Amino acid sequence: MWQKDNVVLREPRISIIISCFNYEKYIVRAIESVIHQDYANKEIIVVDDGSSDGSAAIIRGYGHCATLAFEENRGQAVACLNAARRATGDYIHFLDADDYLMEGALARIARACQPDVAKVQFPLIPVSADGAVIGRPFPQMADHTSADLIHEIGRRGCYTTPPNSGNVFRADVLSHIGEIPYERSVDGVIYLLAPFLGEVVTLTQPQGYYRFHNQNHSQHGVLSSKRFQDEGVRFIDRLDHLASILREIGDTRFRKRPEADYAFVCSREILRQISEGRRPALRLIWAHWVGLFRERADLRSLIRFGGWATASWVAPDRLRRGLALYLTDPQYRRWIRARLLKQGGGRFP
Repeated sequence: MWQKDNVVLREPRISIIISCFNYEKYIVRAIESVIHQDYANKEIIVVDDGSSDGSAAIIRGYGHCATLAFEENRGQAVACLNAARRATGDYIHFLDADDYLMEGALARIARACQPDVAKVQFPLIPVSADGAVIGRPFPQMADHTSADLIHEIGRRGCYTTPPNSGNVFRADVLSHIGEIPYERSVDGVIYLLAPFLGEVVTLTQPQGYYRFHNQNHSQHGVLSSKRFQDEGVRFIDRLDHLASILREIGDTRFRKRPEADYAFVCSREILRQISEGRRPALRLIWAHWVGLFRERADLRSLIRFGGWATASWVAPDRLRRGLALYLTDPQYRRWIRARLLKQGGGRFP
C-alpha cells in the first residue's frame, strides 16, 4: 500500500516498460510474465525499437492489454525514455524483452514502493537462452541507506546495482534525466541519481530472471578495444551527467574525481590493451592498485581486482585474454568453475 504519515492512501501504480529490439524469441515470455502478475494497479507499455525480425507482429497481438509503441531504431535508452514520458505510474520498471518477472513479483515490489523510496532493487536469477537456470541469483547486495550509497558513489563512482530489469524507479527521478546520447542502456545515470532523491530499498529475494545469450546488449563475451574504451568513457559521462543534475537541484553531496583516479576506468584501459594483444603498461597496473586503495576496497576486492590486474601483466597473451574473459563474462566464469569442479572431483568451492 502507498502510505504517508502512517495513513494508507492506495496501492502505488507501477508502469512496466518492455523495450524490444529483434527479440522475437523472447518477447512473449516477457510480456506474459507481466500480464499474469496478481497486481491490479499496473500499466504495461511495450516499445518496439525498430525491430527487423518478427517482434513487431508479435507485439501487435497484445494491443488489448498493453499500450504499444513502434519507433525507428534509436537504441534502448531513447525508446525507454520516450515511453516513460507517456507512463502514468508512480513507479517505473524497465524490463528488458529477453528477461521476465517471477510470479507475484509486482505485489512484493509494490509493498516497498513508499513515497520516500526513490528506487527498489532486487537480484535476478540467471537463465540460459532456453530458460534453464544456470547460476545463483545476482548481484549480492546489502540493504544500505541512501547516505551509504551516496558515500559509495563519491568513493567509487558507482555502487552495486542489478542489471536494468532488477530496478524499479520512482517516476519523478526520471524527470531530471533529459537526454542521454552517450548511453546504450536506460538505467545508467538513473541508478546513480536515485539515492540523492530518496531511499533505495533492496529486496533480498530475486524477483525476476536475467537471460544470458549471444545477443545481449551488454556484450559480456566480446573482447574488443572499442567495447572497453566505450565502457570507460560511458562511466565518466554518467558521472558528468550526475554532477550536472545535482548542480541544477542544488545538491552538493557529490564531487567527481579526476578520471584516471577511478579504478574502473583503469580496469577498462587494461582490458582495452589486452584486447589489442598488448601487455598492459606497468604504470596502469599501479594506477589501478592506487585507485582500489583510494576507494578503500575491501580485502576480497583487492585480491580479486588488484590480483587480476597484476596477473594480467605477468601472464602470456593467451592467458591474459582468459583472465579478461573471466573478469567480464559471467558465462565464462561459470564454465571455468564447472571444469575446476569436475577436475577436483566435486570438491572445488
